[in-house]
Amino acid sequence: MSSPPVAQPAQPKPGSRESSLRSLYDKAITYILTHTFTLEALETSFPTIASYTPQALANLHAQLVGNLEQQLKDHFEVILQERNVPTWLAQLDRVVEEARRRKGEDEGGVVPTALHALPAEELVKARVQPVLSGCEEELDRRFGVLEERVRERFERVEKKGGEVEVLMKRIEGAFERARELGEVGEAVSEGGL
Repeated sequence: MSSPPVAQPAQPKPGSRESSLRSLYDKAITYILTHTFTLEALETSFPTIASYTPQALANLHAQLVGNLEQQLKDHFEVILQERNVPTWLAQLDRVVEEARRRKGEDEGGVVPTALHALPAEELVKARVQPVLSGCEEELDRRFGVLEERVRERFERVEKKGGEVEVLMKRIEGAFERARELGEVGEAVSEGGL
C-alpha cells in the first residue's frame, strides 16, 4: 500500500513587477541578438562559406542565436533565484498595494485609480488644464490692457470730438460773420459809397 503523492506547492503567479522585469529582459535579449549578431555580419566574417553554402551558414547562425538566447535566459533565471528577486518583487507589490489602500483610507476611502486605467479624456484634461488656465490668465491680462487702451482712446476721441465741435461752432460763427460782412459790403457797394 503506497501513500498518495505529496502535492507540490503551486508556484505563485508572478506579480506585475516580476512580469515586467522578465518581459523587459526578453525584449532586450531579442533586440541585442537581432541587431548585433545578424546573419549579414556572420556572412561578412565568413565570406567563403557564405558563397558556397549559405544555407549551412544560416543554420549555424540560427543555432548560435538560439543557444546564446537560451544561455542568457538560463543565466538570468539563476541570478533571479540566487538573489530571491521574485520574492522581493512580490513583497514590493504587496507594500505598494498596502500603501495605496492606506492612502485611499486617509483620503476618505477612495483608492486612487492607476493612470493607465483612467479614460483618455481625463488624462488629456489633467495635462491640458494647467496650460489652458495659464493661457486664460494671459488672455485676461491682455484683454484688460487692451480694454484700458480702448477706453483711453475713446476718451481722447470724445475730448477731440468736443474740441472739434467747439471749433466747428467758431468756424460757423466766423462764416456767419463773414456772410454778414459780405452782405453789409454788398449793401454798401450797392448803396453807393
